[in-house]
Amino acid sequence: MGLCGWHRGKLVALDAEIGTKKWDASVTGGFFVSSSPAVVDGTLYIGDGTEDVLSFNAITGAKTRTLFYPNFG
Repeated sequence: MGLCGWHRGKLVALDAEIGTKKWDASVTGGFFVSSSPAVVDGTLYIGDGTEDVLSFNAITGAKTRTLFYPNFG
């Protein structure tokens, strides 16, 4: 994964070299992405604007968990 963005309620990962879509993941409950994505040990983390931090497998796009952080968003 090279680039990551938000489009129409989906998190989208692109190949940084050729720009093709690698995966997308529907994000329910969130209104918008409120942070830059961070990748640590193969997991992508992103804030969704509702006090949640979502995590995804950076290779497959599978959602791994939702972490609740009051006053994050």
